[in-house]
Amino acid sequence: MFVHEFVLFSLQTLCGVCYHPTYGGWFSLDGVFIFKDVLCPDLPQRAPRDVIPSQEKRVELLEKYNIPKWSFRDLLPVPKKFSEEYKKYIAAKDLNQKIAIAKKISLGCTDDQ
Repeated sequence: MFVHEFVLFSLQTLCGVCYHPTYGGWFSLDGVFIFKDVLCPDLPQRAPRDVIPSQEKRVELLEKYNIPKWSFRDLLPVPKKFSEEYKKYIAAKDLNQKIAIAKKISLGCTDDQ
């Protein structure tokens, strides 16, 4: 079965996921800069690194990403993981709470130490 043929618990939408080879599952891509006047026509385009070893693991990753919270991050063993503080930051709904957590992380005052 190919991922595009996979139907996940009759969900209408199946969200894709980013998986970093060192840190595991990513929560989000937080931004992009577009420079209209910077052109690089000779810049070689590289295919993304395929870090998920099998079709079965790809299906499992999509299941874990689209259903239970956070479990997709631990699909494969990785050398480092995103901190518990970062998970709290992503889960925070209140802007002031996000700012407080970000300050704590930037000062190196995390629960992970």
